[in-house]
Amino acid sequence: MQTSYSPLYSSSLHNRFVHSLGVFHLGCIAASCLEQSILNGDYIFADTIEEKEEIANNLFHVFRPACLLHDVGHAPFSHIGEIYYVYYKDGEEEEVSVRRLHEKLCKLLNSESFSADLPAESDSAAPHELMSAIIGIKEFSGLIGDLESQEFFARCITGYVYKKTDRLEDIKNCFIGMLNSKVIDVDRLDYLIRDAYTSGFATINIDYVRLLHAITVKEYKDSIALAYRKDAVSVIENVVYAHDAEKKWIQNHPVVLYEAYIIKHILEHLGDELNTGKETLFSEASLNVEGHVLNGNIKVSLMCDDDIIYLSKNVFSDELSQELFDRNRRRHPVWKSEAEYEAYIRSIGTDEQKDLFKACMDSFNASNIPAHPVPLVINEILLKKLETELAAGKEQNKPTRALTRKVNACKYLDQYSREHGIPFDYLIIPTSMFSSSFSKEHLRKVLVNFDGMRPKMLKEVCRLLSADRLEDTKDFYYLFYRRGEQTAEFSGRIDDIGEFCKGLIDACLKDDIP
Repeated sequence: MQTSYSPLYSSSLHNRFVHSLGVFHLGCIAASCLEQSILNGDYIFADTIEEKEEIANNLFHVFRPACLLHDVGHAPFSHIGEIYYVYYKDGEEEEVSVRRLHEKLCKLLNSESFSADLPAESDSAAPHELMSAIIGIKEFSGLIGDLESQEFFARCITGYVYKKTDRLEDIKNCFIGMLNSKVIDVDRLDYLIRDAYTSGFATINIDYVRLLHAITVKEYKDSIALAYRKDAVSVIENVVYAHDAEKKWIQNHPVVLYEAYIIKHILEHLGDELNTGKETLFSEASLNVEGHVLNGNIKVSLMCDDDIIYLSKNVFSDELSQELFDRNRRRHPVWKSEAEYEAYIRSIGTDEQKDLFKACMDSFNASNIPAHPVPLVINEILLKKLETELAAGKEQNKPTRALTRKVNACKYLDQYSREHGIPFDYLIIPTSMFSSSFSKEHLRKVLVNFDGMRPKMLKEVCRLLSADRLEDTKDFYYLFYRRGEQTAEFSGRIDDIGEFCKGLIDACLKDDIP
């Protein structure tokens, strides 16, 4: 599956294969334009034009399969599953680290320069990008070429540019930036256009032909850098508008987030049932043709969404897994957008009260790993458990204020549920407030070429980038509940959201039990 948007837009069912073909097509256009710019300028040191063409063609030869194979290692269910490539659980010990994937890729490439250029883990490539580079090299090294070409292939997919550069490596960095950039690349171009088309979510038009034909290279600060001719500025702005709209209104929609919660549970549940030592469901072995056997008799190879669906529906089913197949069982969001959250929740008076409320909401997360939140179900079972912990804490004279607020929040939800005919069964899912890509420093540094002068950074010529940036991009939360049966007395749903939220806020701020 290419996106996780189908619960919101049922027609958005395109897959990684068609997306990869699209990236390949756009990549060929971009690389051809870049190649011409390189050959028309004095950027490659060679004795003859034939030698220059050979160098450029070799880069093109590696760049094209990188475009085609850039997602070959993607996990099932879009980006939801990829964290399990780097999520390790051994008893109570949990770890999220790309270190092992880096080690595997470095061993394949056997390149000191690649190993030296690895970024800090906070700036690492996505797990699926690392896995795609690994599988691409293992399965298609004959197509890619020698070890030097394989390193360039891996850098194109991961976005790991050459740091110690000569002119040729400057040019290689330009190719890398066309496939994997933090701002604009052929991967992002394809999915923005394709997602809008298949979902029907109308975004601004992106004239990709104009944009790609505006690609050029220029001398900039003692190096050769990728730039766009001046007539592409309007399209660059449109790409950012489209990305912002998709990020804010689809990716962060509560319906999409809730289905992602269900799928994460399914993947966790399957991992608990199938993982044994080094043999794990989310691994390189599951993605290749040979595959491997898990749990004694279940073979997994060429893993895709369908394998997860089959296993969760027919082999290792549980109550929450069934929500993926029966929408009537699903919880519903109390507030449905960031704007509603601002209106109903962030009207809390003082900064101290906001911090206390946030701390209480954070406490309903069973994981201490930010990249792997595990929301707790708030129900009678949890309430009894928390009350027991609170009583034990008081007996031992341990601090109990934070736990008391958590108990009060649960008690409020319990009482409200009984008074309004709603099941006492809630869930808090954290997410982040929207921040426009116009505020990103990487976008501000995109180079634009104007005739007769040195290239300008986009921030020097685009007023949008001088606008005030959003300073408050803190986390916020969606609260989900199950609707009750509609009767003469009860509507079966939360009708007065303002009243409900005020009561919840008050409960989260109390540090004593009435």
